[in-house]
Amino acid sequence: WVVEFYNRLTWLRREWLREISSRDALTGLLNKREFNRELARLYRLAARERRPLTIAMLDVDHFKAYNDNYGHQSGDRCLVKIAEIIRARSRRGGDLAGRVGGEEFAIVWYGNDRVTVNLMLEQLLRRVRELAIPHEHTGTARKWITLSAGARWLIPDSNSNPDAAIHEADMLLYESKQAGRDCFRLD
Repeated sequence: WVVEFYNRLTWLRREWLREISSRDALTGLLNKREFNRELARLYRLAARERRPLTIAMLDVDHFKAYNDNYGHQSGDRCLVKIAEIIRARSRRGGDLAGRVGGEEFAIVWYGNDRVTVNLMLEQLLRRVRELAIPHEHTGTARKWITLSAGARWLIPDSNSNPDAAIHEADMLLYESKQAGRDCFRLD
């Protein structure tokens, strides 16, 4: 009994350590390392099953100005609220959500058609607007926190890789930033 107890205790400790080392401490979403690892696994699965995959890169607009003017604690609370929305939009078994940078997030949706992805991105950006987190220092007419996104929809194959898809989603995110922010680009 004692040996069994210690074996179970060791297993629980190992699982707990694995869990805390794979999560972002602030938001509870996957950290960048774990997100990339899980993305590679999901990418191989999608290629094998010939199923569509969407990789969306998200960035909080004018976040540095928000942190500078409202403080880092307010910035952290803002990121936590946005992470809750992202988590709610990625609850299915094949979905991933991670915090991949300071104010940068990523989502992977498995098996959705382009029309559904378009609607999901619209809803995501709208939900962030509906938080109505005041931000008087955007330098624009918008006076609340918004999100910009770039998303790459594809059916992976053996000639493609997740790093290239992330790069393409990043370029689409950059386009949405150049287009005035608070919008998304889907390719």
